Amino acid sequence: MIECKNIHKSFNGKQILKNVSGVFDQGKTNLIIGASGTGKSVLLKCLVGLVQPDEGEILYDGRPFNHATNQEKQSIRREIGMLFQGGALFDSKTVEENVMFPLEMLSTMSKSEKSDRVHFCLQRVGLDHAAKRLPSEISGGMAKRVGIARAIVMNPKYLYCDEPNSGLDPQTSIRIDNLIQEITHEYEMTTVVVTHDMNSMLEIGEHIIFMFQGEKIWEGTKEVILDNKVSALQDFIFANKLIRDMKEHS
Repeated sequence: MIECKNIHKSFNGKQILKNVSGVFDQGKTNLIIGASGTGKSVLLKCLVGLVQPDEGEILYDGRPFNHATNQEKQSIRREIGMLFQGGALFDSKTVEENVMFPLEMLSTMSKSEKSDRVHFCLQRVGLDHAAKRLPSEISGGMAKRVGIARAIVMNPKYLYCDEPNSGLDPQTSIRIDNLIQEITHEYEMTTVVVTHDMNSMLEIGEHIIFMFQGEKIWEGTKEVILDNKVSALQDFIFANKLIRDMKEHS
C-alpha cells in the first residue's frame, strides 16, 4: 500500500498540487487520471521521489518516504518498478540487455540467475522470442512490453506506469492494460497508473483518483465513474469519448 497525505507542491510561486491525499491499495490497479496540466504527473514524481513535496507525507506500507534518510529512501526505491511513458529503452542494447540493466546495476545475483530472471520476465510478457532484437527492430507495443518486463525484473512490491498507452493503437492499448492488471494481481503489487485514456479507466480502473487543477476532486471505481455528478469529470470523460470515437472512425 502507498499512501500520500496532504501533499502540496509549488514551482516558481505557482501551486501545482493542493492538499492531495490518497491511498493506493496492494493488489489493485490504481489510476490517477486527469487532463494535461492537472498535476497528475507531478504527483507521480512526488510519489517516486523525483520531486520533493513542499508539505505532506508519503508512506510505503507505513514507512515514511519523503522525510526518510537517503539510505531509507534507497531501500524503498529498490522495491519500485517503473514503466516510463516513452518506453525509455536503450537503443544500442538488445531487448534482453535492456531488461537485464536493473539487475546489472542493483542485483547481487549470479550471471546465470540474472539470465534466468530476464528470460522469465520476457516469457511473462510474451517476448522471449525477441530477446536478441534491438528496440528499432520491434513495434511500439512490443517496446512497451519490454518496458514492463524491465519494470518487474527486480520483483518489485510497487509498480508505477506513466501513460503506458501513449502512442499505441486501441487494440494494443487494451493488451498492455490487461497485462499490467494481470501482473498486478499475479504478484500482489501496488500498481499506480497515470493516464488520460478512457479505455484504461473502464478496463482496469479498480481504484481511480481524478485530478483537476491540482486537487483530487473525485475518487471511485470503474463501475461508478460514468455515473459521477462532478462536472469537470463529466467533461473529461466526454472529451475522451469524442477523441476515441474519432480515432476508431479515422
